[in-house]
Amino acid sequence: AMRTASRICDAVMADVTPLVKEGAMEVAIAAEVDRLMQTHGGRTPSFDTGVWAMGPGSARDASKRTSIDPLPSAVGVSFDFGTVVDGYCSDFGRTIHIGEPDDRYVDAYNTVIAAQEMGRTLATPGTLATDVHSAVVEVISNAGYGEWFRHRTGHCIGLDTHEKPFISEEDQTVLEAGMTFTIEPSIFWPGTVGVRVEDLFVCADGGAESLNDYSREMVTV
Repeated sequence: AMRTASRICDAVMADVTPLVKEGAMEVAIAAEVDRLMQTHGGRTPSFDTGVWAMGPGSARDASKRTSIDPLPSAVGVSFDFGTVVDGYCSDFGRTIHIGEPDDRYVDAYNTVIAAQEMGRTLATPGTLATDVHSAVVEVISNAGYGEWFRHRTGHCIGLDTHEKPFISEEDQTVLEAGMTFTIEPSIFWPGTVGVRVEDLFVCADGGAESLNDYSREMVTV
């Protein structure tokens, strides 16, 4: 069920990408995400869908999500959404850039991708949740963005969107095969750059398995 819910998110992201353009309203895109999730077979959103822009010239931070604001140019537009299939939840995120990105955005995006891959590689049975989080933080900090990654790396998910254990600094839980969780590093630097990438993973030998197939390549529109 969670694999199906994750694949629905993949399909919705592909469908909604053409709507991301200067002047489009965040709330209108979020409403279309909700409609498309149901069209693709999801029962209901697993949480409030988020669509928000961050970038140069904007003091907005990640706590201010979907609004009635039209999308400006030269910003990253972050998506955060999920659906429910047979009672089980999904949680997915991507960032799309409007216009040609500057070097800072490209660097931040590549850093987030590298951080997620580090977390995926380490999320094996027997590893502490806190150690996965620390490794993800280290990648972002070494790239110079440590101040702007201000949340936990992820959370377990199943019958609820946010379940324990958390992939976080304080959680000493030993990961076990079959645990399903998000890995969602971000760099949210108000006025400069905003990037987040989120997928669902299952703890497994040799590195966690992604339940999402959607590309992690940088997308510009």
